[in-house]
Amino acid sequence: MVKIRSAALVLAAALLAGCSSTDVPPASLSPDEAPALEFNAQESFVIGTVQHGPADEPQYAEDGVTPLPLEYDGDMLTIPYKVYVDGRSGNIGFFVFWDGVPVAYDVGEGTQTAYFHTFTQEEGQENLEFSIRVIPTGNAGEMHTITFASIYNPDYKPDMESSSGYGAYHNMVCCSRSVYLSAAPGEPARADATVPAVHDFAVTQEELTHRFIKEDLAVFYGCEDLTMEALDETVRFAELIDGKIVFDHYAVTENTATIDFCLCGTDGKEYAVTFFLDHQPAFETQRVALKKGMVTRLSVSVDPAELNHSATSYFIAVPLDADGAQNPEKSASVLLYQQ
Repeated sequence: MVKIRSAALVLAAALLAGCSSTDVPPASLSPDEAPALEFNAQESFVIGTVQHGPADEPQYAEDGVTPLPLEYDGDMLTIPYKVYVDGRSGNIGFFVFWDGVPVAYDVGEGTQTAYFHTFTQEEGQENLEFSIRVIPTGNAGEMHTITFASIYNPDYKPDMESSSGYGAYHNMVCCSRSVYLSAAPGEPARADATVPAVHDFAVTQEELTHRFIKEDLAVFYGCEDLTMEALDETVRFAELIDGKIVFDHYAVTENTATIDFCLCGTDGKEYAVTFFLDHQPAFETQRVALKKGMVTRLSVSVDPAELNHSATSYFIAVPLDADGAQNPEKSASVLLYQQ
């Protein structure tokens, strides 16, 4: 059961492209063409918006802005959830993170327990409603954070013939809430997360060099004036496959591919980082703390012999501090494929 102290409907709106609009690529554009749209430019046009959040109205703290925590009092944590879609949406999938760690959940009595559930918008349908049901972890008297993360059009993969990139597809929209445990939870639900293609996850730290900033970070962000000093006030990441910056797709050979997720920036900033393959957590979530002047590198090995022709890979890093709980980072989806 969950008690939601409520006063007004809050839908967590976020940006499909991480810019200043919620544009969805029109059906007439292929995903390869979609990135050419400047999502925050004057000439861009909005044809779709995705918003989502708990359907029950929350009460607010004295500041009138901060929602009071949800309250768990035993059994299942059941959260009625609402998704508003304006325009074309295709399909939309959801992860649930508990303190940054993906958790298995179901969407109603008798439904399958899984880490990722996908919903398809019917023509003319604007609202999707379902319940998120999960057994939390922790002890009575503790406060925790639950994060809901949607992936736009997760069923899409480039076919490397008519398309080779994801465009605006697979962008992430997030909503986070605090949860107070007034009772001790039971045993959490489990789901099969075995991904035989993934091996040897490692976390290391190394010196942040000007070469890394210039040849990796600056290239990844398209920001030539990025400096080491700027990283004191922000967090940047770069994803490399076999030591190279990769956008959209990567042809694997018979050799194991090494995928690195590199984080650097604000000293002491903590993240829970998970690697996903075809929208399934492929390795145990790693908790990392950034250090000034250092690069935190998460490396995972993918065996191409275990891939079913192709797979979509990405990392999601969920901040573990209260101020950053609503701003997880997702790396770009990359298609690992066999030629």
